[in-house]
Amino acid sequence: MASFNIDYPGTSSQFVVNSTKAIQNKGGIFQGNANSGSFSLQTLIGAVKGNYKVVSDPSSPQT
Repeated sequence: MASFNIDYPGTSSQFVVNSTKAIQNKGGIFQGNANSGSFSLQTLIGAVKGNYKVVSDPSSPQT
């Protein structure tokens, strides 16, 4: 299993909305909230499945 980080230029809520749209438009499934969730999508090279966890929210004040 692979793990990677994505620097998303918005809030975690915006990430969920945009990710849901993008994955569902390709026939996949995206379930979750602004904290964590899962996704699955069939691609030309096979199935892609995973889980996500938000580790920081860019809208949070930086200390």
